[in-house]
Amino acid sequence: MSSLQTNLFRIFLDETLSPFDSAACLTAEGEILDIKYETLADIGTLGQGAQTVMKYFPIQMGDVVILNDPYSGGSVLSTMTLITPLILGHNQVPDLYLAIRTGFRPQLVISKTLDEEGLRIPPTPLIQGRQINQAILDAMASHPLCPEGLKERLEIVLKKLWARIDAFNDLVTKHPGLCTKAAVKSYLKNSRQVLLDILSELPSGEAKTETKLESGEVIKLRIELSHEAVQFDFAGTTNSKRLCLTDASTFGACFGAVSAYLQKPLPLNSGTFSLFHVTSPLGCLLNAKYPSPTYKGMTEGTSVVASTVIQTLSEIFHTTKVSVYTPAPTQISLEFNSGKRFFDSLPGGVGASANADGADAIHLWVRNRLQNSVQEVETRFPLLIHHIGLRKGSGGKGQHKGGCGLMKEYEILEPAKLRWSIQHRKTPLKGMKGAQAGEAAEIFIKRQNKEKEQITLDEGEVQLNPGDHLIVASAGGGGWGKG
Repeated sequence: MSSLQTNLFRIFLDETLSPFDSAACLTAEGEILDIKYETLADIGTLGQGAQTVMKYFPIQMGDVVILNDPYSGGSVLSTMTLITPLILGHNQVPDLYLAIRTGFRPQLVISKTLDEEGLRIPPTPLIQGRQINQAILDAMASHPLCPEGLKERLEIVLKKLWARIDAFNDLVTKHPGLCTKAAVKSYLKNSRQVLLDILSELPSGEAKTETKLESGEVIKLRIELSHEAVQFDFAGTTNSKRLCLTDASTFGACFGAVSAYLQKPLPLNSGTFSLFHVTSPLGCLLNAKYPSPTYKGMTEGTSVVASTVIQTLSEIFHTTKVSVYTPAPTQISLEFNSGKRFFDSLPGGVGASANADGADAIHLWVRNRLQNSVQEVETRFPLLIHHIGLRKGSGGKGQHKGGCGLMKEYEILEPAKLRWSIQHRKTPLKGMKGAQAGEAAEIFIKRQNKEKEQITLDEGEVQLNPGDHLIVASAGGGGWGKG
């Protein structure tokens, strides 16, 4: 494939995936050509979901299979994945497939099994010949744990999907040699070589780290970096007490962390993925088995894995070390008596590095995150937001200070059940090289005419009444070096 053809193919893929928050394009053999991702979990799970469908469902053009089951290649249960053929080959067999994702407002559920977290959908045929199976859709929509607005959202997404498929087929008709098997093979080979060239310029070596979570779980990681591959070995990682990830989401966290650490936009396809080897014991928290609940793992857990990977890489490189972890977001949900559900995720401060201060309050591992305005929240929910701002001084002091966390104060206007999840409540994020730790995450409830009550559990639920104030503060990042 010439450089011109490669660039044209790259443009086609970008245009095909661009209307969607998360999407992937695959060959009929299950090779991943490109991924557009919103979360680290998407990197590993989008391809797996499509590969599962292609293996067990002989779908044709105009057919769509839906899933959200994490153990079949989904992510969180509030995100739906749709898989459909993208282009038809000469022998009437699809040559390319498209997997897209659309997310709904998540619900923070404290559960012991996956099925308690929401409506679980294994791979299910939803559309045949562009005609929806209304009985299946109605059954999903009537489930008490179904995401709100499922039918309406799918209608919008499907219009985008059909338009994108038609546009892609028109382009391929004008360039008939673009998507041949030889062209695809050449494209993946070139992508693989891009990563090999990057690895050839890096120091070889290996390093080990051990991360102990507040809940008692331990992540052990050994990374071996060579000019031919990157090995991630999680042998010795414990079973879950709080976080459960699938092996696919763990792979996504590893790949995303390396790309971020190297500050290079690595191609996301089977060519580059073939150089990443991730192993973890079946049943440990990074390779959980059904029916383990996965919401916290897909959200908080992937951040923990990514931070662990970056820490381990810094032991190999010795020059770009960062403070010990980037905090997972502090999450709350409010379920009002009216049936409305509000969810919020407060990002923490990023740890400082040897070269710079940490960034303040950002969702480091989430792309394209949309935040509702105060006006929209107060219009849609029985809430008043009295304060949103940085949690001043929460980043660890040092030669370079850690990033500040975020603080929000809400007033409750209608009886509501509060649920919360805090990753860094007892253990602050440590600083490096003599720097101070960041401040731990905190949640307070201020009831009418009473003193503030501090929440002392990592997760739980409590009833709130009109007039109560909820104050949430996410963790600050650790500093770097003596100040």
